[in-house]
Parts: sequence; C-alpha cells; structure tokens
Amino acid sequence: MKPGLGCNAHFNVVRIRELTIYRLLMPLQRKIRHASYSRSSSENILVMCTLVDGTRGWGEGVPREYVTGETVPGSLQQLADAAIDEQLQADCDNWDDVIRLCQELQLPRPENDKRGCYGNALRCAVELSVLDAFGKLFEEPVSMVTQHYREASLIRKTRVEVQYSGIITADTPVRERLSAAKIRLYGFSQCKVKIGMPGVDDIQRMERLRFWLGSRIDLRLDVNEGWRSSDVRARVEPLLRFEPSSIEQPVPHAEVLALSELR
Repeated sequence: MKPGLGCNAHFNVVRIRELTIYRLLMPLQRKIRHASYSRSSSENILVMCTLVDGTRGWGEGVPREYVTGETVPGSLQQLADAAIDEQLQADCDNWDDVIRLCQELQLPRPENDKRGCYGNALRCAVELSVLDAFGKLFEEPVSMVTQHYREASLIRKTRVEVQYSGIITADTPVRERLSAAKIRLYGFSQCKVKIGMPGVDDIQRMERLRFWLGSRIDLRLDVNEGWRSSDVRARVEPLLRFEPSSIEQPVPHAEVLALSELR
C-alpha cells in the first residue's frame, strides 16, 4: 500500500511512502487460560511505516474477537478497504502534523459493530508505526507526543511515573502462589486476577491470592465474560471481602445492558 511519494527537502517536510502489514503467529512458553479463551500462541499484526526518506517505524496490534470483535484476517481486510493511499498523503514536519494525520485516519467498520470498537487493534498498530517512524525522523522519543496532545498533557501533569500492574491467569495453585510472591516481591501496587473459569472455586482461589499478595495491593478482577447477568449479584457479593477495586468484563457483551438493571 503506497500512498504516493512526496518530499520537500527545503522545508524538511516528509510524508509516508508505504505501510507494510505482517501477520505474526507467536508460540507462548506456556498456555494462557481465562474464562473466554485458552491459548498456547498469540496471533498479532505488525505494521511497518516507511517514510519517503527510508525511515521506518513499527507498531503492533492484538486483534481479539472476544474483546473488540476483531480478527487478524478482518484487520487485514479492514486496512485494505481503508483507502490508505489517499488518507496518508499529508506532509509532516512536526508532531502537530503527525498527530493530525493519525486523528484524521478513518477505518471502515462493519454495520454489525455491536461493541462499537471494531478496528481499535488495527488503529493501535498503524498509529504506533507512524509515531515511531516520525519520532526517529525528528530524533525525539515518542513520549514527546504527550506535550502536543492536550488530553495526554493533562495526564502528564498529574503523573510523573509510568505505573505497571501484575497479572495472574488461571493456573495451578503452586504457580499462582509463585506469581503472587513475585508480584509482591517486585513491589507492584496493583494486580489483575483472572476469575470465572469453569470448575474453579473463585473464593478459595482469592483467599490464597490475597494471602500471598498481601492486604495493601490493589486487586482488580477480570471475569472475561465468564458469568451470566442473572448470576452477577450472587457471584460478586462473596468476593467483596477481598476488597477488589473493580470487576472487569463480568458478562458476555450481549448481556451488558442487563447490568444496568442490577441494584
């Protein structure tokens, strides 16, 4: 996909020459399990953005049908249908131009985009590749984008550090304890725990994990659509004593509206 060559060296303006998209299937060292899926490999998309002067940038996206409705084949088709050649014609000589180029990028969505976020993984890969390429061209880190984007600059003013969290997926009790001990040892202040797997007693599991993680760590529980809306209240109440700060994706997307009826 080649959006037309063009460069004005006098004003040091550069535009994108082409985007190249790769389909990657990467094996995992161990199987990852949660309520929606079990996987021993990860299929991702990798986008390479090449500027007219040869500078290259890279971006990755992770299409997951149970998260955004996207698949890797669907992302490839979506990019092919996006008329990228026409959309990426703008000359850029500063971060404001690059940010505007990303903001104006339109990706076609299917009519049945029930989740309202189809294309997010693809946009992530494309935008990261563009930002990376121009960051190399400008000889500035991509973090400079936050100084030119108002919403990001507001966050930058309130936080001076990057905050990471740990995660514990479905595993054997021994591996769970090991993961929890490492998360506590390394001083993480937040941890996401996958729950809602069939045949797993979440109460017993949380008792073990809260003990090994300690009382101070902020727990966030991720159900990955493992519950039915009619069971949410009965599922949540026993978990409240472990003081979770949030419960993510408790029900299938088709039942999300039913949550508004719970009191």
